[in-house]
Amino acid sequence: MTPIVSVIMAVYNGQKYLDKSIQSILQQSLECLEFIIINDASTDDSRAIIDRFLDKRITAFDNKERMGLTKCLNTAIQHSTGKYIARMDADDIADPERLREQVTYLETHPQVGLVGTNFYEINENDNFLGEVYLPENDEKIRKKIFRFNPFFHSSVMIPWVVFETVGFYCEKYQYAQDYELWFRILEKYKGTNLRDLLMKRRKHKETLTQKKLHLQSNFAYKAWIEGKNRISPSFLKQFWILKYYIMNKLPSQFLLTCNKLRPHNLRYYFSGYYIRKLH
Repeated sequence: MTPIVSVIMAVYNGQKYLDKSIQSILQQSLECLEFIIINDASTDDSRAIIDRFLDKRITAFDNKERMGLTKCLNTAIQHSTGKYIARMDADDIADPERLREQVTYLETHPQVGLVGTNFYEINENDNFLGEVYLPENDEKIRKKIFRFNPFFHSSVMIPWVVFETVGFYCEKYQYAQDYELWFRILEKYKGTNLRDLLMKRRKHKETLTQKKLHLQSNFAYKAWIEGKNRISPSFLKQFWILKYYIMNKLPSQFLLTCNKLRPHNLRYYFSGYYIRKLH
């Protein structure tokens, strides 16, 4: 039976949280799926953890050398046979109804080429930090995309036909590959975030380093430049390009400190709980 959904994951030394992440996909209420996992030359027990799952829906591939997230995702897509492609990171957790809800939405909204979800944030010990609400309809997404990335990458589902139309992830992008792809998709399709919180995004110390933050800003700047030629922003929205330009000029340690001082990263901010509404 051809799967309805192909879930794609890339993992590099992700043993600490990988087990729970895989379980959350295998326990989906929508069972007609395949799970493509690319082991990106991990040196820890990631492959052994994958092998413990005796589920025929899992297909794992091993890279002999590190290829990076972008190339791994493209490899996974190429091996996918499902009508829809769903992203999943090796440290996040999916709600059991996530895939079913997204498929149901896409089946009834053929003009939509990208659907994500709102999500909870959790810490290293699975404790809840709070809720994050993203812009939900296409109009709001287009208004906000020049200010920040309006989709949680690990939550998105994209019809296979969309990749056939706009292409795969751009391999020139080591980081912000998702942000660049969203602009290409929204040039031809609509985007949506489901209102329900159907994912748990994990915040931990490995999430963002100084080097990664600076590289992410640099690639986001490039995506913004290319994106504005695809989705024409208003004159005022074009000033948001200064955000990425300035971030590229600031010391990485300063950027990392600012990121840690954001309210949702403060341990005791309003009793350790927050509701961050970005829409």
